[in-house]
Amino acid sequence: MTKLIVAFLIVFILVVAVLITAFYITGNMSVFFISTWIPTLSAVIALLVIRQRAELKTLLGSIRFNAGLLRALPMLLLTAALVTAALIVFIKVFGLQSPYSLKQAFINIPLMLFTGALGEELGWRGVFLKQMLIKTNFIIAAIVMGALWAASHLPLWLMPELESMGYAGNPFLLFTAALIGGSFIYTWVYAYSGGNLLACVLLHFIQNYLLAYTINLNTESSNFFAVYTVINLVLAIIIVVNWRKVEKKKLILFE
Repeated sequence: MTKLIVAFLIVFILVVAVLITAFYITGNMSVFFISTWIPTLSAVIALLVIRQRAELKTLLGSIRFNAGLLRALPMLLLTAALVTAALIVFIKVFGLQSPYSLKQAFINIPLMLFTGALGEELGWRGVFLKQMLIKTNFIIAAIVMGALWAASHLPLWLMPELESMGYAGNPFLLFTAALIGGSFIYTWVYAYSGGNLLACVLLHFIQNYLLAYTINLNTESSNFFAVYTVINLVLAIIIVVNWRKVEKKKLILFE
């Protein structure tokens, strides 16, 4: 385990503890939205603490438009198409209607982009996953990353005040399976884009934006989340079967 991973995890735990304490003291839901930036804040603080300013500059420069983003684009579009198609079928089968007006649908774009998508990716993929890929193989890195990613959401199940956020309506084991499966997709995108975090941010935005619909539909969100989990796991299996290609990209990325 690298020095940076240790520093990142320590800072992450401390920041989580501070924000949970602040939430219980104030009861202010804005604390929850601040918490979506914990991974990125932890990454920046950890890099400053261990004096890796060059790595911090590299991290911030990883959000960019380049050929790597174009290489990852097919996977982004495939994921968006599969989840969208499944969502449309789900709505039709259950005779549901979209919970959002056109105006609300547009309002959700910056909301989903500037919370989980930008707030998490610099930390999870930009620091933790990158360091894991340096130290171990693609499959282990994806599994560990997915498990940690799921565990970081555990307060949503342990704090009744946050049940309205929607995720707690899904069994935690189902949620964990979805994120571990999703972690393979993100790791694939990260490697094939040459470490382009904009590709990961866009993937995160796409998934959060589409899942926001199911949380507000007049039905159990876990019904669709099970479908979403299957999609992630199927894509993960396809990626694992082709994992040697990802390993080659990893070698190019870190040589």
